[in-house]
Amino acid sequence: MGTTRFKELWVKYNAGTLLDEERIVFEELLLSLSEAEISKAIDEMIEVDMGIHYASDAVFEQIEARVGKEEPRNTRRFAWVRYAAAVLIAGVLSVGIMKLDFWKAESTLDVTTIPVDITLPDDKALVKLGDGSVFVVNDSLDRLETKDVAVQRIGEGVYRFDVLAEPGAKEEFLSFSTPKGVSNQVILSDGTKIWLNSSSQLLVSSNYKRGTRKVKLVGEAYFDVAKQPNSPFEVESKETKIWVLGTVFNIRSLADQSETKTTLSEGSVRVSHKNKQLVLKPGQQAITLEADDSITILQVDVDQEVGWKEGYFRFSEQPLEVILSELARWYDIDEVVWKKRVRSNITLSFGRTRSLSDILKRIERVAKVQIEVEERRIIVK
Repeated sequence: MGTTRFKELWVKYNAGTLLDEERIVFEELLLSLSEAEISKAIDEMIEVDMGIHYASDAVFEQIEARVGKEEPRNTRRFAWVRYAAAVLIAGVLSVGIMKLDFWKAESTLDVTTIPVDITLPDDKALVKLGDGSVFVVNDSLDRLETKDVAVQRIGEGVYRFDVLAEPGAKEEFLSFSTPKGVSNQVILSDGTKIWLNSSSQLLVSSNYKRGTRKVKLVGEAYFDVAKQPNSPFEVESKETKIWVLGTVFNIRSLADQSETKTTLSEGSVRVSHKNKQLVLKPGQQAITLEADDSITILQVDVDQEVGWKEGYFRFSEQPLEVILSELARWYDIDEVVWKKRVRSNITLSFGRTRSLSDILKRIERVAKVQIEVEERRIIVK
């Protein structure tokens, strides 16, 4: 509720239309909200709601000229908000400027230049049939239909996936995959919506329309399951199974990691791992490992766990190793080379841009390191 109100007042602050009583509330929110909460709120306003990426030091003087005369009670936080407001100034959006971390480096403005050499691929999906045939569906081939499946690209990053297999046929699993740097939404025949993260694979049973609705997952996906009381929905990932009737949840089960994380947003799900079962409540996360039969339950920030679905990278007190590893999954990076280690944890939130260098520049400021990209390697110095 606090961040929602902050967003509303932030827009009015930038437009110069804050009433006196609203300004008091605005300043109180600046004092009461954490740095991470304010960072997340402004990132959402700038990068996703408005579709604008961070702008350049050259605009700073224009911002100061516009809002520098104000003297709020909390000057450090208002300096940061003033800078974020720059993206709304007409005529200065041609270059992208990073938002400074004013709490930690208010006086630093130098930026290491990194060539923009890695961008994201165009929207596409890979469909694999039970006989091993593989098809690419994109803006050139926006519909695929065989005797087993019909796949229709109905918008950028949105696909409809209908199983056509004949009743009584031997069960096979039909595969829908996303390559690195691409996330897609898949709509199944019952209306279930599944958001697939980068480098993820969804396998749908050829018997999906009959009895239990079975799917398998490799990678990460967010599920919004259509309610069908007489037809349970089952997800299998490694040795973990999740059963639902109709609910919203996220599963992260990467091929190169032994753990599977199931995070519940709405409703309830039953998690089964080897010989153990339990029911999750909203806001809980179940963690299972291939090596044992235990199920660990954590209370988590669901928004942070599923931020990728809305087009965000969100990290709260995470090591730089974790952040760069996640970027390597999204971009086509072969390895991260460490010439300098950073031991502190970092909080960052930013939209997924098409240029890796934009993100690395911001990380450089916060982590106090130099990062370069050579071919398909990230080098930390």
